[in-house]
Amino acid sequence: MKIQFFGACDGVTGSQYVLEVNGKKVLLECGFYQGRRADMERINRTFPYDPKSLDAAILSHAHIDHSGNLPNLVKQGFSGKIFCTNATAAMLEPMLMDSAGIQEHDIEYLNRKLKPEQELEPIYTKKDAQEVLGRFVPKAYHEWFEVVPGLKIFFQEAGHILGSALVTMHFEENGKTARFGYSGDLGRKFLPILRDPEQITDVEYLMIESTYGDRTHNDIKSSYDELAKIINETSQRGGKIIIPSFAVERAQELLYIIHELKDRKAIPDIPVYLDSPLAVRIVNIFSEFVELYDDETREHFLSKGENPFIFSKLNLVESSDGSKAINTMFEPSVIIASSGMCEFGRIRHHLKNNIENPNNTIAIVGYQAKDTLGRKLLDGIKEVDAFILKDSSPSCGFKNVKHFAKVEHKTAQSKGGGLFGLKVLEKFPYTAVEDEGRLTNFVIRELFLTRLFNSAAFREIAAGKKMKELVNFQAKNKLLFLAYNETAMRKLGRITANAAKKPAGEVLAEYAKELSTVFKSPVKPGAAINVFQHAFGYFSEEITKEERTHYLKQLDI
Repeated sequence: MKIQFFGACDGVTGSQYVLEVNGKKVLLECGFYQGRRADMERINRTFPYDPKSLDAAILSHAHIDHSGNLPNLVKQGFSGKIFCTNATAAMLEPMLMDSAGIQEHDIEYLNRKLKPEQELEPIYTKKDAQEVLGRFVPKAYHEWFEVVPGLKIFFQEAGHILGSALVTMHFEENGKTARFGYSGDLGRKFLPILRDPEQITDVEYLMIESTYGDRTHNDIKSSYDELAKIINETSQRGGKIIIPSFAVERAQELLYIIHELKDRKAIPDIPVYLDSPLAVRIVNIFSEFVELYDDETREHFLSKGENPFIFSKLNLVESSDGSKAINTMFEPSVIIASSGMCEFGRIRHHLKNNIENPNNTIAIVGYQAKDTLGRKLLDGIKEVDAFILKDSSPSCGFKNVKHFAKVEHKTAQSKGGGLFGLKVLEKFPYTAVEDEGRLTNFVIRELFLTRLFNSAAFREIAAGKKMKELVNFQAKNKLLFLAYNETAMRKLGRITANAAKKPAGEVLAEYAKELSTVFKSPVKPGAAINVFQHAFGYFSEEITKEERTHYLKQLDI
């Protein structure tokens, strides 16, 4: 038997190992490398071996850094079976489709800025991911089965994520036998939800992951207390708790803990948003494998007929419109969104909309790989200069919940920044949507601040960095006041959302009436035109082209 190491040798992502026995080759794990974007492209797009030469594949669990490049493997010619546990096979369907969707979306975004001859292709597509699903051979724990002639394996509980497995392999070649153990990613004892990891025994060789090898973990209960403290302190000052989370296992673990904290009345009964279609689907898959739950979960929840992941004021958000609408909510809340390292997904726009508010807290509860945005935030980055928040400094608090995260805590704070950082905010490329009659908060805020910051008066003051004049200018500007007036925001949002159904004059009259109330002085309809123009424009995708032209003509815009 031979083994070659092709991934996760000097890092923690992109696990891939090739086993060879009796002239057959078996791939152990097919992870997607995560890290610096240029490295991701280079490492993931090609394989250091020929996928066509492989006869089978084995997966220890469903995490993308162990399974995420399977679609590309099949795309490049792999035609064998993929062996894994039943729960792993169930989770990989939504996970691989989600991974492919992210890649398609990112490439589409990049190609908008490129010439046709320069356009890029995703490493794999949803169609490629679909091709993988029929190759899974789900297996139960504790049952020996043959992978290729001369190699039998069986799975034991690893306690890492739902369906994760320790893999024991029995080799027979040239009259000789050997036992080889592989840990995959190893869970911890006494964690919520899943059974504790079992013990690999009777092997001559053992390959074990060492991510936590130099670490002594805190007691899980101390992490409950730490998370409760963060939620309590942030909610008391009126802020939001933003939690970047992996959609698989970590998100469910957070729901479990928050459920228990709410039951104990250790935290206030504030809204919790799980903003991840994938995480929501995984919650449903968890419900299909209750036999894998530990005794504590059975006692605390199942025995009472409760779902450990469903509780008061939990909002499971799947649609993109629903995700954007979260930013219209002003009360204290917990927002859990993926991706866990802040590289992709909806967490990006939640960071954009909340990172500058010092009342908010970003709680890091997962491993942050080198060169990812999450790692940079933990390492004390002063400015987020990317898709999230162009040229703007993080002012909110950062907390590292040590039970979960593997990176030592460093506070990311900055002097200045925020509204008085003398930076021009750019429009965020989202279309406002109606949600219970309220216009998306960030659209109005960004809209008015963009108009304000691009004004000649502001630029003249900002160029001279006359802070006193700048403060006075902003304080006197009614549009800035309006942007932070919650009641006015909601009412104007409702008016704007219904604009296409009414004559323009009636809409402007409603705007003028509301503005008069806000400013405590009469405002004529004509003065409301500019306000209406900007807010109405963001609904251009919600109405027909003819309707839009009709109203703009009436407004002489």
